[in-house]
Amino acid sequence: MLAVTSRISFGLVFRYGVMGGLSALSHLGTTWALVSLGLEPTIATSIGFAVSVIVSYALQRGWVFRSRRRHRETIPRFLIVVALAGATNWLVVFIGSEVLQLYFLGPQIVALIIIPVQNFVLNSVFTFGSSSASDDPGQGRDLGGPI
Repeated sequence: MLAVTSRISFGLVFRYGVMGGLSALSHLGTTWALVSLGLEPTIATSIGFAVSVIVSYALQRGWVFRSRRRHRETIPRFLIVVALAGATNWLVVFIGSEVLQLYFLGPQIVALIIIPVQNFVLNSVFTFGSSSASDDPGQGRDLGGPI
């Protein structure tokens, strides 16, 4: 973890935050448009989620982490991180609302704080990081530099 945190810059965190906002907007925008066209909300939000995953992947690979790893390596890893985020969300809300009997909104807010940090760390190291220890650090990702 120290290796990751020692190379984090304001630019990287800024890009990650902008990417997250654009991903959320793509989800909401797609969902709203499809519901406006008459699609069931549950189907529309599922499609919106898929669109947001694509937007998130493209922006993280190309702009946030500036990865040069091949898509055949990064896509499966990215989807694992997405699935882990879903599981983390479910687990935190389950423990908070079912086990601790808290109002669901509190645990949901906790999950919404944990998951972006979890995703940032996993995607910077596991998904988009250098493909081997011998790689030139500048070839795999850029954890600094200008925005």
